[in-house]
Amino acid sequence: MPYKICLAGDPMVGKTSLIRRYVKDEFSDKYLITIGTKVTKKSMDLEAKGARRKFDFLVWDIIGDPMLRPFLKDSYFYGARGVLLVCDVTRRVTLDNLPYWWRTITSVCGPVPTVAVMNKVDLVGQEDFTREDLRARAEPAGWTYLTASAKSGEGVQAAFEFLGRLVVTTRPPRRPSAPS
Repeated sequence: MPYKICLAGDPMVGKTSLIRRYVKDEFSDKYLITIGTKVTKKSMDLEAKGARRKFDFLVWDIIGDPMLRPFLKDSYFYGARGVLLVCDVTRRVTLDNLPYWWRTITSVCGPVPTVAVMNKVDLVGQEDFTREDLRARAEPAGWTYLTASAKSGEGVQAAFEFLGRLVVTTRPPRRPSAPS
């Protein structure tokens, strides 16, 4: 049974580009808005319980449009076993919105392994926040944090594989109870 992982974050942070770089080792500067969701399958060879095994992952690219999020979240996030929260180093607001995304996901699927990814680190001189700012946001929430560039490929494979190892070694979360 494949493991479901979701990428979440504001529009134009590079979620689709990170997936494209990881799965196909490609990058395009053209912005294509994600309508709804796109699911991509990717296998990873990871060590779990002392042995290397092949694990299948369904990588869900989630719409970032704030107007549609409230209507779609349950169906997109249900069954997620891990999440990459993506922010854009050139826009501070995308970092500030990560807790919103995390609360939205965990309200549907419970606490899951989470990696905060500061994308677009290749845009040197255009930074709106630092790795230290990312750490200050991630550590209190219990998230791992990494930097990446979908354009150059830096850190992309490491982010997905780090999350993959967390997912296969963590027990599935208990789904939150329905409100009474």
